[in-house]
Amino acid sequence: QEFPERDLSNLEDVSGLNKITYSVRLDSGRNLIVSWVDDQEKIEDFKIEAAVIELVDSSTSISVPEVITLNFTDERLPPYYLMEKIDGYNPDARFKYMPENVKKFLLKEAGRILGRVHEETNFETVGNFYHTEQGLKLEEKEVWSDALFDSMGHHLSGLEDTVFGSIIDEAENAFENHRHLVDVTDFEPVLVHEDFRPGNLIVKDNEIKAVIDWERALV
Repeated sequence: QEFPERDLSNLEDVSGLNKITYSVRLDSGRNLIVSWVDDQEKIEDFKIEAAVIELVDSSTSISVPEVITLNFTDERLPPYYLMEKIDGYNPDARFKYMPENVKKFLLKEAGRILGRVHEETNFETVGNFYHTEQGLKLEEKEVWSDALFDSMGHHLSGLEDTVFGSIIDEAENAFENHRHLVDVTDFEPVLVHEDFRPGNLIVKDNEIKAVIDWERALV
């Protein structure tokens, strides 16, 4: 779909850490979200997120923004996707100021949503996602600790140039020494959001309306 510039009545920068994101209001009153990346190292996670959103939308009862269109092939433009904006707000900044009963209600509701994600998705094995021209694929791992270690390693590498860089080796050694405790646990592989927190929810009238930011998802 094409939206001429003259039809844009409002633009708001709502970018997070991993992608550039704008809330767009059209003169017609339609509200959209457009996201793109300009960092080559983030493109793979960006592609995975769009595909996971579509997977969650088609396979579960969880509310996520609808992906209207996307571009991963036209090199004249950065990788982007356009989504319908779900009415509500991100509670990240205001969560700690909410009344205690509202916080408890939202946390219980968040737990129910996670339960539905885990109940309504199932896979043959565990692993991390990767994106191909044929769509979302799973880099299968023999055991859960391998997938968990890959995910943890991704986060630890982000600490290299911070004050916490000195604990990377210690954290990796601790994981190696205790990974057997993970693999003796019996479980069924399911979709894991892996960054589930107030900042990745959309709330309206003290109810959770959608779950967003799925780029870290794994099985």
